[in-house]
Amino acid sequence: DPARFKDRRFKERFLARAERSTHLAHTAIKRLLAVGKSKGHHYVAMEWVEARSLREILAEKEKLEQGEALRIATYVADALRHAVKRGVRQPDLRPANVLLDAKGKVKVASVGLPMNVNADFKFFTADKRTMSFYAAPETVEGEDETDERAEVFTVGCLLYEMLCGRPVLAGKTPAQALTKFVEAGIRPLQKLEPDLPKSVHKIVAKMLEIEP
Repeated sequence: DPARFKDRRFKERFLARAERSTHLAHTAIKRLLAVGKSKGHHYVAMEWVEARSLREILAEKEKLEQGEALRIATYVADALRHAVKRGVRQPDLRPANVLLDAKGKVKVASVGLPMNVNADFKFFTADKRTMSFYAAPETVEGEDETDERAEVFTVGCLLYEMLCGRPVLAGKTPAQALTKFVEAGIRPLQKLEPDLPKSVHKIVAKMLEIEP
């Protein structure tokens, strides 16, 4: 949103992270090609990808087959690992940022670009409807220093929703969603999808631990 660039701190942070993201080269990352300024306007040039988002797919199918969900999560996790190794963080990944083309190839968009869960909420939920969140608790709480466990959590959120069709974090505000998660936890995947292998249940539960 252009209005965000009126905040000088956000603008500087965005441009610095975008510049760093131009050095990422991974088959599952939608490439950020250039960051610049022309006639007083900043711009970001990205790779063109003809694809549907995971959000669109889940809205249509509700949930995915186990094999497809694990395949997508594996590509996403590998892409984020590539980014983290190069100092680029993405602790808040959403289904809208995971793209799949006609052949099923996975591309993760906006890797490294700054997101603020509380600030973004104001832009995306003007009608105050319930919204799903995919950020680790420490990110929602505004902690600046996080480690790769935040990426593990956000991929766990995506995998959980792909397998059962329900978001891990949801509420009318990020604080409400986080409070529900911390106090009540999540409904175990084995209760919602008992036919999935125990190994899958354990992997997802581990990824979503509050103190892994």
